[in-house]
Amino acid sequence: MLIKFSYFLAFTCALFLIGSCSSSPQNEQYEQLNAANAQLDSISQKLEANAFDSSNYWRQESSSIEIAIKRYYIPTQIDQAFARKMDRFKLLQGLVDTESELGGEPESEEEEEKEANIGVRIVFLRKAIVAERKQLVNLKLAMDAGELNKQEVTNALSLEAKNLRKLEEGLREYLYVRTKQLPVFIALCNELRIVADSLKQLQIKK
Repeated sequence: MLIKFSYFLAFTCALFLIGSCSSSPQNEQYEQLNAANAQLDSISQKLEANAFDSSNYWRQESSSIEIAIKRYYIPTQIDQAFARKMDRFKLLQGLVDTESELGGEPESEEEEEKEANIGVRIVFLRKAIVAERKQLVNLKLAMDAGELNKQEVTNALSLEAKNLRKLEEGLREYLYVRTKQLPVFIALCNELRIVADSLKQLQIKK
């Protein structure tokens, strides 16, 4: 009786192992899909944790500063330090300077993505995240319904991995602008605002 039971147990384990091996490729593909969703969640969370939605304000503020300095700054001698500061200000102004962050369509998404304007960058990334999430949802539905064979799923997962790498790169570029360049620009704006207001007051007193 014990021998028969042992044979039965061995036979059951063998069937289990065969079943596990036959389903493992599909399970692995589902694991890859889950990992892709987790990666997308991470990208979205990092973006929103560093969101910057005040570019309209800083565009208007920097434009106002520039106009005031041009109007009221009348140098009696060449000030190289101030000239360099203004050059730096003009260069960094491109971080927020655009006609409209949401108006007008670019010729291509690649051109939009390369824009230095931080408002355009975050809009592009948010749109791309929504699109990628939809892609992953549709892929899971197709996998659940058995609409794709193994190779088709592999190809689809490869494409989504490529899209996620592109999103990661876009996020890195955005975070560099957000954490490294933008604080410098805002500090420069605050400094030049004081200068602009002082020059204006001097001209009014005259």
